[in-house]
Amino acid sequence: MRNRVALLAFLLAFACTAWPQSGPDPAKCFKKHPDPDKVAEYCTAAINSADLSYADHVEAYRNRGAAYLHKGDYDRALQDFSDLLGLNENPQDPWAFNDQGLAYLFKGDYDRAIQDFDKALRLVMEGGSGPEVFVQAFYYRGLAHVFKTDYFTAILDFHEAVRTSPRIRYTIGDPVQLVSILGETGRSLQAQAVLWLYLASSRSPEAKAEFKKDAAHVYLAKWPGPLIRLYLGQVTPEDVLQSARDPDAAKSAMQTCQANFYVGEYFSLQGNRAEAIALLTKAKDACPRGLLEYPAAKSELAQHEKPP
Repeated sequence: MRNRVALLAFLLAFACTAWPQSGPDPAKCFKKHPDPDKVAEYCTAAINSADLSYADHVEAYRNRGAAYLHKGDYDRALQDFSDLLGLNENPQDPWAFNDQGLAYLFKGDYDRAIQDFDKALRLVMEGGSGPEVFVQAFYYRGLAHVFKTDYFTAILDFHEAVRTSPRIRYTIGDPVQLVSILGETGRSLQAQAVLWLYLASSRSPEAKAEFKKDAAHVYLAKWPGPLIRLYLGQVTPEDVLQSARDPDAAKSAMQTCQANFYVGEYFSLQGNRAEAIALLTKAKDACPRGLLEYPAAKSELAQHEKPP
């Protein structure tokens, strides 16, 4: 089975071989490409191809929906994910519900998003998929609860995302080994879930100690490791913003977006409201529309605008 790809990371795996070369090349639908417009074009050609197998048809819809999310075209993304559920030979596919829930999350329909993540998690519990979708669905559902300002329920979801899966949780103590099980995207989301769990529970006297315990199970050598290290007091905000830069323009944009958001939240916890608002505003203005830090920054800025 082809490895699943997380939508936010936008990693498109090669899946097809020979194709007619008139017009857009459908095979490129299944390759990594930095331009979401091109991916949408390639995947449309793939979907319209008579040579497409069922498995590739499913992957083409998923990849085109991911491209639309990356562009901020949430309605078209939702249409592709809804179509994916309709054509799926297995209506009990947790990934399909996870994808659709993510589109609703971006659109701001948090209740409907939660319903889809509920379905995805129920199917995972019944043995429908592995730990990566488990991490994603709990993490995204936790964010939906944050955006609804239901922080208590969000904490419960982030708690589960941090622990990865009922089958592996803390039975794996080596973060490097955990990366091989979750994949790069699952690893990144787990690290962000650790941060959100801390942010949502930061007023608890036990929060700092729990955060340090959870951070010990996160792979810190790669991004978003510097964000975790900031909250551990091991690096400065300036270090994080510097480490976010990358020669790859798309990667640099993603990491800078995340740095602005999480450093902004860091300043919020420090009581530095001016710096927090400045960085959250940068995140809102500059984040790619396909990253969840974009709606998260909008949500957090709205909270800052409320009277104390």
